Amino acid sequence: MSRRQWASRATTTEVAAGADGQHVGARYGEAADTFSVLPRPGSAADRFGDRRASANDGGAALKQLVSAGSAAFIGALAVATCAAAPEFIWQGLKIVATHLSSATLVSAALVALLLVFFVEPILERLRGWLSNAPETPRGARRHLAIAAAIGFFIALVSVGLHDAMATFTEGGEEGRNVGLERAVTVAISWGAVPFAIALAWQAITRRYLAILFGILAAASSFVAGWWFDWGLTTTLTTAIPCLLIQGVGYRRARTSTHDVSFERYAPTLAFVAVAWLLFSPAYDAIVDLVKGRWTPLYSAADYFVDVRFYIGWFVGLLLTRAPGGDAAEEAEP
Repeated sequence: MSRRQWASRATTTEVAAGADGQHVGARYGEAADTFSVLPRPGSAADRFGDRRASANDGGAALKQLVSAGSAAFIGALAVATCAAAPEFIWQGLKIVATHLSSATLVSAALVALLLVFFVEPILERLRGWLSNAPETPRGARRHLAIAAAIGFFIALVSVGLHDAMATFTEGGEEGRNVGLERAVTVAISWGAVPFAIALAWQAITRRYLAILFGILAAASSFVAGWWFDWGLTTTLTTAIPCLLIQGVGYRRARTSTHDVSFERYAPTLAFVAVAWLLFSPAYDAIVDLVKGRWTPLYSAADYFVDVRFYIGWFVGLLLTRAPGGDAAEEAEP
């Protein structure tokens, strides 16, 4: 074989080998691309980071759940307390009125003076320091005599209310505090229904919680009537308006989703309560006029019991802060 033929054959072999090499390289590249899209197990640091992120998310969700739940509970408790407050004050004032004397008035006046000239200025300074609020300019302050008169009146009323509630919870037999039992009964029986309805209103954005708390709120009047032995008539005169208040409150919540305050339910409660308190005496008057066998809804004393109840509930909705706090209030448009 000549050198030229040998060189030509060698060249042909090299070209063939090169083509085969390119083909193998292409196949290797395709395989590499195929394996590159498959999921690769991460490093230990990556897996630890993922678990840590999941734990942080779970902790944040739990923290948010506890925060929302505690805010809802405290808000409902505040509304329920205000609903029971008028009956506390009324019953206590009746007891104080039967034991009123000059010594009682002088004692209340002395305590009021201590409150207005000593306790209140200290509390005002502490509130200013803790909240970093700017001090009120001297020109914007009230005259000392006017401020003292207003403060003394408020302090005197506060002392009177405190004495009334303290008197209501006092008294009892040996080994048994009847006054305290009476006070606890009033607090629970008057506050149970507003408490349950307030929770139901706040749970409206959560489907399953809304169903659960809605059922509990609807049943609260009947449960309270059975537990405290109200009787059928008193139970119904409580349940009917409260069910209406709960239902209309749901409608109010759905039409004002940007507002999370309890104050938005106050007009609803006022409308239903006034309508019920106007309807019930008209119904009783008709029953009395026709001398029918129907049972009147209210006696005079029971009627004003419900008046005080709805007033306290209404005031509670106005005074209780939004469950979300300042952040929720700032989020409102």
